[in-house]
Amino acid sequence: MAETQLLSVKKLKSLDILKNCLKHNLRQIPRELGENRHIDPTRCKLNQNLVGGSDPSSMVNEVAAKIVAATGKKLRRNGVLALEYLISLRPNTTVDINGYFPEVVEWLEDYLGCPIISAVVHLDESSPHIHVIILPLRNGRMTGSALVGFKGDLAALKLSHYKCVGQRFGLTMTESIPRFKRYEISCKVVDALIDKLDAVLDSVDLEKIINLK
Repeated sequence: MAETQLLSVKKLKSLDILKNCLKHNLRQIPRELGENRHIDPTRCKLNQNLVGGSDPSSMVNEVAAKIVAATGKKLRRNGVLALEYLISLRPNTTVDINGYFPEVVEWLEDYLGCPIISAVVHLDESSPHIHVIILPLRNGRMTGSALVGFKGDLAALKLSHYKCVGQRFGLTMTESIPRFKRYEISCKVVDALIDKLDAVLDSVDLEKIINLK
């Protein structure tokens, strides 16, 4: 089984951006459901709304009210109002989706210690995945940037997911390759390709090819 991938952690810095994300996750943007899109409209009915309502406008208003009530301050311009986590399985996965994704939501809420605004499972694309939008509110403070942290924080999040959820569902954990190691591997690949190209050219009678012209 391929590793479950945390594809992205995205900062949502305005109410409009948050609203658009909710509308996308709830499949309420008609132009996204047209022909030649990666979304299959006939499968949208299979999606699962695990947490949150179905009205993006009222959900956004509720978020704004919670922030002001908890912090006692107006919403900051360009402040991180929410975080969106995207966790995906491979296409044609054999993982028990109905068991896995709800546990992902419970784990993420416990790990971050923040309330969840919305959690929607998408089964209308090639890879089953879940969008979890959280309100980065702790002890009366907004902590969005701190929660995202740095590369090491993301690695710790992936490891926690694997230990708490992934391995029980038969997923594997692959170690990330350091940058210097990636460069070394890429150089070896390029050298191998050059050697193969040289071997091909050595086997071709270039003089005959030129004469054919």
